Amino acid sequence: MGRTSWESRKPPEDLTNIGEIAKFLNKLAEYGMSDSDIRKIAFENALRVLRNNLS
Repeated sequence: MGRTSWESRKPPEDLTNIGEIAKFLNKLAEYGMSDSDIRKIAFENALRVLRNNLS
């Protein structure tokens, strides 16, 4: 399977802590990732954190 154009991109250098996650999600949108995929990334990561810390 080939790489999509956003897979070869670097994360924003000014992303210094989790409080700035919106910058990361905005960069994904700028790189052309769909809103649906961005929501999946954001939601599933949050769910994983909750599951790992509440169980």
